[in-house]
Amino acid sequence: MALTKSLSRLDHPTLQTHGEGGERETLLALSQRKLNALGMPVCYIDANQRYRFVNRAFLEWTGKTAPEVSGHEIVEVEGRELYQLYHAYIEAALSGERVSFERQLSSAKRNAFWIRVDYYPDRGPRGEIRGLLATYTDVDNIKRLELEAGEREHRLRVVTDSVGLPIFYFDRALRLRFANKPYGVYIGAPVEDLLGQPLKNFVAADALSEMQGYIERAFAGATVSYDRKERPASGELRWVRITLFPDREPGGRTGGAFVVINDIEDDIRIREALKSQEAQLRLFADNIPGPIAYLDRSLRYTFVNQAFANWVCRPQDQIYGKTPYEVMPSDVTAFLRPIIRRAQEGENVEYERVGVSVDNQRRWMHGRIAPDLDGTGKVRGLYCTEYDIHDLKLIEQALATREEQLRLFTDNIRTAATASSTTRSFAWWVSIATTCSARLPRTCWVPMWSNSSGPTSSAPRKARASLTSARAWTPTAGSDGCAIASFPTSASTERSRAITSSATTSRI
Repeated sequence: MALTKSLSRLDHPTLQTHGEGGERETLLALSQRKLNALGMPVCYIDANQRYRFVNRAFLEWTGKTAPEVSGHEIVEVEGRELYQLYHAYIEAALSGERVSFERQLSSAKRNAFWIRVDYYPDRGPRGEIRGLLATYTDVDNIKRLELEAGEREHRLRVVTDSVGLPIFYFDRALRLRFANKPYGVYIGAPVEDLLGQPLKNFVAADALSEMQGYIERAFAGATVSYDRKERPASGELRWVRITLFPDREPGGRTGGAFVVINDIEDDIRIREALKSQEAQLRLFADNIPGPIAYLDRSLRYTFVNQAFANWVCRPQDQIYGKTPYEVMPSDVTAFLRPIIRRAQEGENVEYERVGVSVDNQRRWMHGRIAPDLDGTGKVRGLYCTEYDIHDLKLIEQALATREEQLRLFTDNIRTAATASSTTRSFAWWVSIATTCSARLPRTCWVPMWSNSSGPTSSAPRKARASLTSARAWTPTAGSDGCAIASFPTSASTERSRAITSSATTSRI
């Protein structure tokens, strides 16, 4: 450096080549003025570790005068305790080594601050070490920033080590700049040995090749992730999810990327098991002939079986996410709207309706909408089912028709008739409307029993009177286990004038 050439004039043999003593004094004064103009403290120390030259900035930093420094040994100026800390650097410089280190300096005008000390060996014409040139640079702001960055890095390392997931950081040159301990365990190498190395030195070639495309997207500013099978240091091939987070600098440029590796082997297995169960459930549901559906809290379909899809004439994937009012005919939704509203309030609702089947046949359907309650008792969805009851309705109507015909037949028999079942909890009672005297009611209820010895249970509560001929009948066993009896009108009572009969049903 330029200062070295100027300071070489301090050497007496060298300076003698420039002229006599007067010229030497002039040159020394000139060097002093030039070095005093520098804001950087500078000093020259000879081979005996004595200060031979110091500039004004050096004296201001140390708070000493020129006589207190010039010609004195370093140990006298700095103090023995401080000298013991840094004398190794001085000896290294006097042995010909370029030395640089950082230390704190205290002065009367300023509290302790960080400086960088650089020692430059001064060699004579024959290569011998005659002394050293020392420069001092204020690096307090830089050092404090470094300390703060070191503290942040320490906190980051504590946090990332505690997370338990392998995490590392690389710059745009694809060199590793940070890695936590779990990453070292993951690849089976100390992270301290990997810092500064390119990724290709420790990342498998196929893994790095697959990652390359995602790295370009991360450098473009996107957060990306992908799944792959990797074999960590443990040797077991496992599914992992690799996520890359871009590191954006204040100017907006991406300076690197963080990589987080998450083991998802168990999640993949659970996912595959759930897929298998869902396939079994769908196979089961699709083979149920009746429509089945599930509505979420917002009344949107999240599950339908094939029968439901066939009924609304849409593929299943075109039904998911839609509401019943977007999928089903308007007349059906108008009928179901109040029923759905009741189910949303927590009520299990059943209904019957006439609907149109897939083949355009009008058929009776029985439906049920049941609320799905969460742990707090709130409705989080609705189960909806329907099944065909058309054949049952036809049988029910046929039975009602036959009963009406039988009732019409029995109502026109001139002899009162009744039947009571021994195997059922009901009986038929024939009411006989007769024009009786004022002592008898207009309608008389005649009890019937299945044995000739009389009743085996208490008489019906609805029995209002017994005819005097009740003892005269002879029971006859019917084909269905019922007792059938007839009463001639002539044997009933002398007061009976006209008899009409009507069939009614009551429980015993």
